[in-house]
Amino acid sequence: TPLEQDLNCAVTWNGKIPTVSVILGGGVAVATFQLPRSNHTKSSNAHGDGDDDGCGGQSSSSSSSSSSWWRVASEPYFLPLSHLSNSLQSSQKSSSAAAAPQASSNKYYTKNNTNAMVSGRVSHGFGDIISSAFLIGYKEPVLTLLHSNPNRHGGRTCPGRLAHHSSSTRTPLTLTAVSVSIHQMRSVVLWTLRDAIPADAVRLYQHPKGGVLVLCVNEILYVDCSGRIQCCTAVNGWVRSTASSALGLKRGMSTGILQPNPSPLAKLSIQLDACRLVFVNENLALLSLRNGSLYSLELHDKKESSFAFDNSKRMCLSLSPVGKKLGALGMISTLCAIP
Repeated sequence: TPLEQDLNCAVTWNGKIPTVSVILGGGVAVATFQLPRSNHTKSSNAHGDGDDDGCGGQSSSSSSSSSSWWRVASEPYFLPLSHLSNSLQSSQKSSSAAAAPQASSNKYYTKNNTNAMVSGRVSHGFGDIISSAFLIGYKEPVLTLLHSNPNRHGGRTCPGRLAHHSSSTRTPLTLTAVSVSIHQMRSVVLWTLRDAIPADAVRLYQHPKGGVLVLCVNEILYVDCSGRIQCCTAVNGWVRSTASSALGLKRGMSTGILQPNPSPLAKLSIQLDACRLVFVNENLALLSLRNGSLYSLELHDKKESSFAFDNSKRMCLSLSPVGKKLGALGMISTLCAIP
C-alpha cells in the first residue's frame, strides 16, 4: 500500500496480532512492528489506577483489554539489511563459477571493475527495495522483499536500455524471504531467488493460499512458499525484453515456465503498469488496468482445471476480461473487495 512517495507498507493478519512492514525512503530501510490491542481499560480511566474490585483488578483489566477495539504500535524493529545481505553474498559465491564465463563474454565486463565494485560497496546489500509482501503458512511472520542486485552492474535496469540484450543493461531482480521475530528482534533469510525475477516487476501481492504474486508490466508470476516459481503468464509480446533466463524462455514460449494465456482463452495484449489487484476469494482476484478495464485473475491447479496444461506444468495463471470498465474515476489508486 503506497503511503507516500517514498513509503510502502505490507500487512499480515493470520488470525494473530497484525504485523506491518514499511519500506522507508524508497528502500533505504525496512521497519517492522506489530499492532496489539491497547491495555488501556475503561475501569482504570473511570476509577483511577488504585481501584480494586477484590480480585486485584486483574479480571476487569484482562477482559477489557481483550475487547478493546483500538490498537497501538509496538516498538519498531528495523531489519539489519547489511547483516542479512551476507547470506545473499554467500549464495552468490557458490554460483560464481557458473556465472563467470557468461560475464567474461560481456563487452562491458572487466575484472578490475567488478572487484572494485564489490570491495567498495557502501549500500546495505539489498539494492533498490521495490516492494514487500508477507507469506501465509508460517508460525513467524515471513516477509518477501523484491529488490535489485547491487553487485550486478549497479542495480535496477533503466527502461531505456531494455532493447539491448547484453547482461549489463537487462538486469533481472531478486526475491528474498526473511523470517522476522519482532519480540526477539531477530531475522533470518529463508530463501532467495537471485536474478530470477523479470526486470519490469513492480509489486508483490500476498496470495490467500500461500505464496506471492509478482506483478510485472509484461507478465505475472506465482512463487510458492518454498521459493519456487510455479508459473508465469505473459500479458503481451514484450516479455522477451524483460523476462529473466530463470523462466526458461524459448522460441515460441512452447517450453519453460513462461507461457501465454492458457487455451482456450485468447492471448493477451495489455500492460500491467499502474494496475491494481484485489482478491475476491482464495482463487479469484480482480485486476484493474490503468485505463479502468477490469480483468479476472485466477490460479488454476492441473488436477482441478479444464484448461490445456503442458505436461510439465502443475499450475497456471489465467486472465480474462470481465467486460466492465471503471470510467470517469481517473487512475485507480486502491481496490478493496467487501465480502
